[in-house]
Amino acid sequence: MRKTDHFQLLKGEIYTQSKQDVGITCLTGNLWITQPGVGEDIVLSPGQYYWAEKSNGKLVLQALCDSSLQVSGCKAPGANYQMCTVISSRSGTA
Repeated sequence: MRKTDHFQLLKGEIYTQSKQDVGITCLTGNLWITQPGVGEDIVLSPGQYYWAEKSNGKLVLQALCDSSLQVSGCKAPGANYQMCTVISSRSGTA
């Protein structure tokens, strides 16, 4: 069984994760996520999940308001990008 961590972030606070292959679940608030090698940024609302796959750099997450999150090393069954909201395309084609 893999470790699961819970965090509370105040509005504007940043969390970074250098581990590869982790799941982020938004418990309360809203979280903005960006990750090297991924073509879009993600916003999570309560109950939404994002699986951050192996990349060449750190995952960066910022609380858009006071928020809580869960970080785990296990992929949630059936979790995928459709559970997230894409907010921008880094290629410039939203």
